[in-house]
Amino acid sequence: MGSRVLRYEARVLCVSVAGASVEEQGFTLFYSYAHEDEALRDELSKHLRTMERQGVLRGWHDREISAGAEWQGEIDRHLRTADVVLLLISPDFMASDYCHDVELAEALRRHELGECVVIPVLLRPVDLVGVRFMALQALPSGARPVTSWEDRDNAFADVATGIRKAVTRLATVDGRRAHSVGERESTPARSRDLDRIRGYRDLLDRPAFTMPCIFEASLEAVHQACNQISLAMLTGQVRTPAWEGNLYEIARRSEFETEPFVSSLDRIRNHIAALERAVAHLHSHLAAPDQASREIGKQAPGREDGRIWHMEFYLRGLISSGSVSRQYVRDAIALMDRVDTGRNEILRVANGLFGLAGLAELPPVTLSGRLIELSADMRPYDWDHFYVRTHAELRAFLAGED
Repeated sequence: MGSRVLRYEARVLCVSVAGASVEEQGFTLFYSYAHEDEALRDELSKHLRTMERQGVLRGWHDREISAGAEWQGEIDRHLRTADVVLLLISPDFMASDYCHDVELAEALRRHELGECVVIPVLLRPVDLVGVRFMALQALPSGARPVTSWEDRDNAFADVATGIRKAVTRLATVDGRRAHSVGERESTPARSRDLDRIRGYRDLLDRPAFTMPCIFEASLEAVHQACNQISLAMLTGQVRTPAWEGNLYEIARRSEFETEPFVSSLDRIRNHIAALERAVAHLHSHLAAPDQASREIGKQAPGREDGRIWHMEFYLRGLISSGSVSRQYVRDAIALMDRVDTGRNEILRVANGLFGLAGLAELPPVTLSGRLIELSADMRPYDWDHFYVRTHAELRAFLAGED
């Protein structure tokens, strides 16, 4: 089925045959950038040098192409094999046909297949409303461009920290152990780890796993309805809430300051602009947008407590993207498992949104506390083994049919 775990096992075998260890190889990093930003790229490279010396990363950019080499082929080869792709975003990057249509398109294609991790790094301010890659977690923190920081060293240090965290997660998911992560596990140890994780296969029968499949089945109809609407007709018609304010209120009050929750909040912040467009699309499907807004308000009287708000955002994120992010679904499920009340309100919000789009309502759902019972036994990043492309593949993986 091509899961991350299986791809890693094959990769280890190939590297071992070649006589190089995974640690020696490190993670390969590809810089996708406009040449106008070369000075900023060089500054970022300096901040990543420590990880390169530690054997965690090996960066590559097109200035390393040797004289006489076929530059297009060299770029393609490194882009198609990189573990991490940095998109150095600026007005020049967005204006470059090659950066946008070739490098960006290939990077996102590989990211969606689970073949690499794509990290947007905002160098200079530019309009990114509705841009597809902003669904990913961007750096620096707060999606604030590097040149907007008072001290650029602080900005690049923040970017380097974010990249190190991403590589640490990737090392654990992929099985590869960079020096900062720890020793690489032996094959028997990885086998025992898989056996332990497969012991959670009964989780597949929980509605928390089946609910995203129901949402996904309804997604295409919602997306098609949205595509029929002209944005030009929406000017001044729709008012959207102050989502970012709500986001930080939830973060401050939350008792679940765990890594999945924090990373989910970071993604939510980067989704805000796309979310507002999704709300406008959905409302415009009705004859009276204001009535739609009031209807959603009636369906979600408890939104301010955070539980309703998160599920409402989750559904709108699906509508906005037109595809399901498995990483995001995983985090959303993890959040739902930590909620012990308000599930009926969540379902009412979901049905309100689907009802406004003319879709069938979702059936009542009761979530069990099975994951909470298992949480003491589950190690950090166990959930990353569930990062596969379809529900059927997940079931096959846990059943040992891969």
